[in-house]
Amino acid sequence: MAPSDMSGTGPQFFTGEESGFLSFAKGDLIILDHDTGEQVMNSGWANGINERTKQHGDFPTDCVYVMPTVTMPPQEIVALVTMTPDQRQDVIRLLQLRTAEPEVRAKPYTLEEFSYDYFRSPPKHTLSRVMVSKARGKDRLWSHTREPLKQALLKKILGSEELSQEACMAFIDIHVHWVGTATSPSLTIPPVLKYMGDYPSKRMRSVNELTDQIFEGALKAEPLKDEAYVQILKQLTDNHIRYSEERGWELLWLCTGLFPPSNILLPHVQRFLQSRKHCPLAIDCLQRLQKALRNGSRKYPPHLVEVEAIQHKTTQIFHKVYFPDDTDEAFEVESSTKAKDFCQNIAARLLLKSSEGFSLFVKIADKVISVPENDFFFDFVRHLTDWIKKARPIKDGVVPSLTYQVFFMKKLWTTTVPGKDPMADSIFHYYQVSCPGSLCSWGYSESCGPCQVRGPK
Repeated sequence: MAPSDMSGTGPQFFTGEESGFLSFAKGDLIILDHDTGEQVMNSGWANGINERTKQHGDFPTDCVYVMPTVTMPPQEIVALVTMTPDQRQDVIRLLQLRTAEPEVRAKPYTLEEFSYDYFRSPPKHTLSRVMVSKARGKDRLWSHTREPLKQALLKKILGSEELSQEACMAFIDIHVHWVGTATSPSLTIPPVLKYMGDYPSKRMRSVNELTDQIFEGALKAEPLKDEAYVQILKQLTDNHIRYSEERGWELLWLCTGLFPPSNILLPHVQRFLQSRKHCPLAIDCLQRLQKALRNGSRKYPPHLVEVEAIQHKTTQIFHKVYFPDDTDEAFEVESSTKAKDFCQNIAARLLLKSSEGFSLFVKIADKVISVPENDFFFDFVRHLTDWIKKARPIKDGVVPSLTYQVFFMKKLWTTTVPGKDPMADSIFHYYQVSCPGSLCSWGYSESCGPCQVRGPK
């Protein structure tokens, strides 16, 4: 403990006039004999040795500050106690400046190196500047721009006029999302620019209209998958517009959940993400990328649920599933979740012995359709809603309802043995067998085959 009041207004010294009392001055260090700090603070007197004078005796506890240490404190710490509050704060700030190591953040990785081998050449009038000064603005094809593309970025696409045109169209819709000014009818603006807000759009659009335009081409033509990645990474490089950058990360999150890039581009995408781990979605994008590599590519653009989720800053999607016993539970569904995975997750949660023979069913409009086990869940629902849209066009301005429910039920009964799985009996078997004609009885049996199950053709 050190003699002082931490407010800086306490006694400057104490003189022990009688034998047995300890004398000390402000700044002296007193080592306690047997008392603890708690005992000193809760009593009027204590006993110790003055480290400076080596004298031993009793002293009043209201004249000292108890230092929370059981070892000899450094002199710099003791000196802090004798300072005024302002002096103490100044010293603490100085020490923090001296000892704090500056945060070292690696320079964000870009596609500059990749662009030398795989991007088309910049326009001729800028080539000299690229050679001499590393280029800036429009000359850096791998960096953010607010200008529409006149050609695809990747050289491998330039040979196909159709693919190159589709790449340019996709780039524009990456830019506009909200209402803006009208565009020239002679200028085609790509979806990438529109979604990120880098190019104005005159009309309001549905939530996933732009994401459909951005990803549909890539899902149909393999070369456009890499083009989609490089366009999004380009727009995230040196983008100093916060709103635009946030929207760009949303697109990258969606993209990594749909398909992986080629083996040539993959390491560059990974390094791009790894160098931006401070960005909220970077780690999640890396994880989604690994799942896309493992599970393969989706067939359809993101479902409305996926787009709305990331636009509301959430990377977790929970889906309600209904059971024959009139109960329901919410389960997490990822972009890479296949129906088989979904069924296994449900079976594990319900403590079923096996998911064999069970299936997911989607009820939409007046249809109940079984989800093939190898289909991506969101792909199937997206395909189903698109099919309903085409089968039931808008009439009198009324859009047909596309809301749906997901059921988990027994589909194949050939290996079912009553009593073998009590949980399955109580939740599924009893209700599906005892309610003929109801939704919960729909499924497959060995004798009658598929019953009341219809799918899109």
